[in-house]
Amino acid sequence: MASFLKQHWRGALPLWLALAGPVACSALLLWAVNRVLADWPLPALALVDAPLAIWAVVGAFRTADRALREGGGFVAGFAAYAGAGAVLLAVGTTLVARKTPVRSFTSETVPARLAVARLPEEAGRLRLEGEMTLAQFNALRERLARGGVVAIDLDSPGGNIFAARGMARLIEEAGLATHAQVRCFSACTLVFAAGAARSVGQEGALGFHRYVLLDSSSYGAVRHVDAAAEEAKDRAFLARRGVARAFLERAYQTPPETLWHPSRAEMREAGLLTD
Repeated sequence: MASFLKQHWRGALPLWLALAGPVACSALLLWAVNRVLADWPLPALALVDAPLAIWAVVGAFRTADRALREGGGFVAGFAAYAGAGAVLLAVGTTLVARKTPVRSFTSETVPARLAVARLPEEAGRLRLEGEMTLAQFNALRERLARGGVVAIDLDSPGGNIFAARGMARLIEEAGLATHAQVRCFSACTLVFAAGAARSVGQEGALGFHRYVLLDSSSYGAVRHVDAAAEEAKDRAFLARRGVARAFLERAYQTPPETLWHPSRAEMREAGLLTD
């Protein structure tokens, strides 16, 4: 093995063997290692990659030079140089796709320059409708600071989970009631659960599903968010709000492409409704 490693480093291997062995295997290994160790800091990951990448690339360049000197022709030299490029590409793309930590969403982490949504209001009741957005969070924060709000009426298909968490925190801290007038699905259920008193209208419905992240077309599985970890955070929040464990198990077993709409009796028995 040591002799084989030295031969590639010196560019002494036959061209086909250098490309099929050290170059191709190094590119695949570097790609796999960077995905497995995606949690590591970038400097540490670069140090892990460097020895193998340098060995593979230097050997490929020396093999290309030797092939050209020995009359192997342009195609042979180009193939070796392309192999070296493949190794560098494997390193670069997977480093770019490394996992980065997700910050918890709180009222202090939202930039003040965000657009502010319009929140309809009547007799101290604010209405959150449409998709949950950071602009809605900003508007809710500003309105609650002035006081006089007693309840939040909800009509939302879901939306930004981090915005929903932020609004849930504001509502919980203010001790407001929540009411699902029509629909309150996905991320909206966190906002609903934050209410000190929670009710559903005659045409109201809540919808739950398991969390999922779609694959990136460039790098495969999305690396910057752990769906299971994010789901666990929200399960813990709902449990703290008094929702039964069995209800949560059923809610988060629902496939992400569908919604589970629990009955009023199920929600009341689970502690989600307080009326």
